Amino acid sequence: WSRLTDDGKIEVRNENFFTDLSAYRLKWEIIADGERVDGGMINDLDVAPQQTCLVEIPFVSCLRDEREYFLNIYFELKSDQPLLKAGHIAAKQQIAVPDSLLSPGTPKPVQIYRGSSLMDVSVPAEGAPDDYIEINSSSMSLFIDIKTGLIKSWTVYGKEMLAEGAKITPVFWRAPTDNDYGANLQKKLAVWKDPGLKLKSLSEKDAAFGGGFRAEFELTNVGGLLTIDYELYANSCFCIAQTYKADSTATHPGFFRFGLQIPLKSSLENIRYYGRGPGESYVDRHESEFIGIYEQSVTSQYYPYIRPQETGNKTDVRWFTLTDDKGYGIQAYSKKPFNASALHYTIESLDEGPEKHNLHNVDIAPSNLTNLLLDNAHLGLGCVNSWGAIPEEEYLLPYGDYSFTIVFCPIKKKQK
Repeated sequence: WSRLTDDGKIEVRNENFFTDLSAYRLKWEIIADGERVDGGMINDLDVAPQQTCLVEIPFVSCLRDEREYFLNIYFELKSDQPLLKAGHIAAKQQIAVPDSLLSPGTPKPVQIYRGSSLMDVSVPAEGAPDDYIEINSSSMSLFIDIKTGLIKSWTVYGKEMLAEGAKITPVFWRAPTDNDYGANLQKKLAVWKDPGLKLKSLSEKDAAFGGGFRAEFELTNVGGLLTIDYELYANSCFCIAQTYKADSTATHPGFFRFGLQIPLKSSLENIRYYGRGPGESYVDRHESEFIGIYEQSVTSQYYPYIRPQETGNKTDVRWFTLTDDKGYGIQAYSKKPFNASALHYTIESLDEGPEKHNLHNVDIAPSNLTNLLLDNAHLGLGCVNSWGAIPEEEYLLPYGDYSFTIVFCPIKKKQK
C-alpha cells in the first residue's frame, strides 16, 4: 500500500514477506478535475520485504488550488514473469491531494446552484387542459402535473426528454441483489417499494426565496412528509430539491436509496461523467474504481450477473451527462458527490419480487427508455456473504431525515 505524506512524498510499504520490489516500477499521474495533467515513472524501488520507503515525485509544483487533484499510482512489472507479462499492474491506488499541498491560484468558479429565478409560468387558456402548470425558460420547459405534483413533461430545446407516460419520481427502492435476498432485505424493507406517495399541496414559492413551486406529499404507508421544490433559473438550469422529514413517532426499517428516478427517452444513449469508473461502484465497494472523466454508453452499463439485480451504479459523481447522437441532452450536478446510473432497464424489470425465481439475463428484455437514477444515499452491498450478512453499520440507511438537491442544465452539442 501507499500513502501521501504531508510534504508530498509517497510512502510505499512492501507487504511481501520474502521478496523486495525490484521487479516493479512505479507509474504515477496527476488528475485535475478528472483529466490527466502530469505523470512519470520511478524505475527503481528499493523496498525490502515488510519495509517502508519514501519516494519523491516531482508533482507538487504543478498544483493550484482552483482545481480538484488526485494522485494515481500503479505498480507495474518491469519484465515478463511466469504467467504475467511486462506491464502487468500488480497494485494501484488513488489518493486525494490535500489542500495543504496546493499553491494559491485563481479562485475556482462556483457552479450555478442557486440563482435568480426567471420563469414564465403559463396559465392555461380558457378551454385548455387545466391539469398542469407550465414553466418555461429560453431552452427548457417543465410541465408539473397538478394532480400528482410530479413533472410529467420535460423539453430541452424543444425535444421531449421523458419517456412516454413517464414522470420524475422520488425513489427509495432498488432491485434486490443476491446479498439482499440472503439477508431477506427484499421483505424487511418492502414498505419502501411503495411508500404511498400522496400529494397534500402544490403551491408557488415566494419569489424572495428563489421562486418556483413546492409539492408536499404524505407517505401514507410509512408516515413523514416529503417536500419537493422545483426551480427554473434564468440560465435555463433546473433544480429539484427533495427533503424527507421522518415521522418521529414511527419505527420503520431503513431503505435502499434516497433519490430520484427519471425515465428518459431511450435515444439518450451517450454518457459522460466525472466520478468513479469505469466500472460500477457502490459505497462499500468502490476503491478499485478511480475518480476521473469517463465516456460510456447506456447499453454497456448493465452487468450480466447470473440473475437480474441492481447494477450499473457510479459513486462519487460530480456531474453526469446524457446526450443523444445529435448532442442534445442534460447534465446533472450537485454541491456534494452523488450516485448515478443509467440503464435500458426499469427497477421493476430487474426485481424478482419477494422470492427468487432464478431468472437469467435472457429472460428479461431492455425497456424502451433510459432509466436515470440519481441518489445522494444508497445502501451498501454487504459482500461479507450472501446468506444473511447485512452491510456494515456505516453503509446502512436508517430511517430518518434525508435531503437531496440536484441541478440539471440543458446540452445541445456533444461535450469535448
